[in-house]
Amino acid sequence: MRSTSTEGRRAERCRPCAAGQSRQRGRHAEGDSPICKKPKSPNYVDDFEFPTMEVLEKGSGNIEPIASLVSPVFCSWDAATGRRRFGLDGVPDPKELGRPVILVGNHQLFALDLGPLVREFLIEKGFPPRGLAHPINFPDVFENLMSARVKVEESGLLDSVGLPFELRAAAKAAADAGAGGGFPARPFRHESPPERKEGEEAGDLGIAENFGVGGAFAKWGAVPVNPRSFFQLLKRNEAVLLFPGGAREATHGPTEKYKLFWPSQTDFVRLAARFNAVVVPFGSIGSADNVRVAERKQASEQDKQAFAELLGGGGGMSAVSEVLREPPAFSPSFPRLPPATQTSPGLGDRFYYSFGAPVDLAEVDPKDKETCDAMYAKLKGDVEAEIQWLLEMRVQDPNRDFLRRQVLERVMNLDPAPREVKAGPHKGSFVRSCGRRASSFPL
Repeated sequence: MRSTSTEGRRAERCRPCAAGQSRQRGRHAEGDSPICKKPKSPNYVDDFEFPTMEVLEKGSGNIEPIASLVSPVFCSWDAATGRRRFGLDGVPDPKELGRPVILVGNHQLFALDLGPLVREFLIEKGFPPRGLAHPINFPDVFENLMSARVKVEESGLLDSVGLPFELRAAAKAAADAGAGGGFPARPFRHESPPERKEGEEAGDLGIAENFGVGGAFAKWGAVPVNPRSFFQLLKRNEAVLLFPGGAREATHGPTEKYKLFWPSQTDFVRLAARFNAVVVPFGSIGSADNVRVAERKQASEQDKQAFAELLGGGGGMSAVSEVLREPPAFSPSFPRLPPATQTSPGLGDRFYYSFGAPVDLAEVDPKDKETCDAMYAKLKGDVEAEIQWLLEMRVQDPNRDFLRRQVLERVMNLDPAPREVKAGPHKGSFVRSCGRRASSFPL
């Protein structure tokens, strides 16, 4: 009797379990099993949500330490006067146009141009330029690409100082490569970054947010650079930030300052023309003048091939230009002393950005290769012209002098004035973590 009773109770307990298993099997057949469901890859294009004021304020605070040292200056083209003016008023808004806008320019050393640039757009224009960023800036992609040469059991200074996972992994990979190991020719070994605590955001990374670690760039609208992402952004009539020279420009050598490394292919022009996009060529300078860069170590053909294969097969990532096929190689750099003066580069040299006259591609036939090639060459020339104009104008800026500017801005910020958001969802709100900046050259 006892045995029978026990079996009965077990049967009673198993009935709902069996029913549950049946439901589980049903959901599994439909691809919705909570147990067997495959992890969903982020949709960086569609899942982006405009940052709240709290996130914007925190992100601005993370960018301010660098911005306060380089005091960025922004200029854009005024169509009414045919001249440049300070600010971003000359950059068209894709929502007002009903067409996509592509910001095409040069990438500065170590990508330090991104933080001040994106923040300025959010405050002045009310929309983020959706950057097409290197795959290593996205943790879910990075862990598949860059962890092969990082040993989990290793520990030391990099770990003890609490650097984010991506910087530790990249540093260790670079150290291995520097020791003669080179870039791995085999598929990367899996190593997951530390899990983020509940409620923790990428904005909690502090100043490291400027380098895109922890997926910080995605918080401001960046997407992994691949043809599909570019297509989807254009289809959505977004503002797209594109650096055709990619990581190659951001890791240039000592004799390559402000040189463009654009690929020979003109695919982005043909795709942009298909969506009647407006392209705004721009140039930026300053980062490379703050440091002295050692000779850049060239990647071997074996390393390039391995990296290209990994990009081509890693989670749907595919290179969209030749420059992306080369593994990033950061050259050793050291602060450039003495500090910058009005006419000489040095530590604390100022960042300058200039957005040229918009170029409308509505009349460009995307099937006409010769026309697209000519437009590509024109846009490249326009970017080079903006860079050259900035190099000529900055010597007329008395506040390029780092020590003079620091004293002036510290006095100005004794009475801090919050910056008003001029457009977008937060129009009329104020960002309090963005300091006042000294005036620049005359226009």
